[in-house]
Amino acid sequence: MSMQPATRLCMANIAGGAGKTFLTLSIGAALARQGYRVAVLDMDAQASATKWVGLHDDRSSPGLDPERTAGVVFRVDEPSDAILPDPIRVQDFDLWPANDGIIRDVAPNITADSFRMGNLREALRKREMDYDFILIDTQPGRSADLPAAVVAADHVLVPVCDVKGLENLQKLVTLIKGGRAYAPNLQLRMFIPNKYQAHRRMSRRELELLQGYESVAVIAPPVRLGDLARSIQEDHRSIFDIDPKAGITQDIVELAHFIVKTFRPLQQPVGAASQEVAG
Repeated sequence: MSMQPATRLCMANIAGGAGKTFLTLSIGAALARQGYRVAVLDMDAQASATKWVGLHDDRSSPGLDPERTAGVVFRVDEPSDAILPDPIRVQDFDLWPANDGIIRDVAPNITADSFRMGNLREALRKREMDYDFILIDTQPGRSADLPAAVVAADHVLVPVCDVKGLENLQKLVTLIKGGRAYAPNLQLRMFIPNKYQAHRRMSRRELELLQGYESVAVIAPPVRLGDLARSIQEDHRSIFDIDPKAGITQDIVELAHFIVKTFRPLQQPVGAASQEVAG
């Protein structure tokens, strides 16, 4: 087992449509196939990640059980009492699902007692030696669910797929600064150009604008536009199972390597032997 605690990464953008769920699940799959121990935490009230892996298809699925979500940690007053339920194994990683329990548990309990904002962070601390990476998927907008998810991480990754994705950047920066009361080392660490189309002037312009933010956070290799997001949503399989040779799959592999180099440069995978993730 690794002696280094898990790297906690939160995928966040107040603007919708940036591809947070696709990137969270695909990066998670890529890291797992490289041999890293990965958990995904769905903190989106729409439960996109949970649905995409098929855990809402069967009414008896544990993905629909409110007691299996991370929302349960906000029911207790003391962060030290916050304990996550067992995650669900899907594909090559563990998943804490989302369902209506998130809606009932997160915002109402934080509104009633703001000190509960840090409960999820503390609950993850108790599990951080079980994983190399914990990826947190979030919902757009500015409800209490978003800051609760952000402060559970140490690093925020911002997917950007058009200029609109940068319009709310200052609001996200303000949220992160406020979150340091619970997570002192919390930082916006990476921009991910997503749905990139090299032949389109708009995409090239977006990349140029992002480069102006290099003093704020590193710019990851771009992930090109592809139709695999719809496929993994409908087929409940990872991009590596659907089309390992696709250009977008190769981009995700490169992005996963970039994330490892950025956050855990000295660690080798400690799980099973690293797999070839793309042909």
